[in-house]
Amino acid sequence: LEPGDILVSINGQTVTRFTLLESIVDDSVGEPLRLGIERGGRRRDCEVAVQDLHAITPHEYLECGDAVFNNLSYQQARLNNLRLNGSGVYVASQGYILRTAGISAGSLIVQVGDRPTHNVRDLEAALVAYADGTRVPVQFTAVSNPAHRSVSMLRVDRTW
Repeated sequence: LEPGDILVSINGQTVTRFTLLESIVDDSVGEPLRLGIERGGRRRDCEVAVQDLHAITPHEYLECGDAVFNNLSYQQARLNNLRLNGSGVYVASQGYILRTAGISAGSLIVQVGDRPTHNVRDLEAALVAYADGTRVPVQFTAVSNPAHRSVSMLRVDRTW
């Protein structure tokens, strides 16, 4: 779909009300839908897959050193034009451990030491590998500027 497309039908059924659209989409999670659209005055058909919003919404988090981390949400990925999976771990709350390292909330942690952090489980495994008090390099980006990577030294501190 592209901006300006006009939705005309779903699976051959004309759609003129949002409630009908919502019902059809909700009942089709995990299945493809055939959309009839109008683009530039021409009728076209296209097929789209309906994803489960719950499957792409973070459902686990990690708390360490008073900081809170979660997997990147669909909404943040879409807003910032990022891949949903593998872009890094989102810093929801900076906490003591990140504040002392100069890593702010809204950052994406992409690597701890030599370990990439694609999700909170990767981040947990990376942090567990270091003893309390160890200083470790952390690569991170601002969620709004993922092309610019920064590195900061983080002191592992699980006592908060």
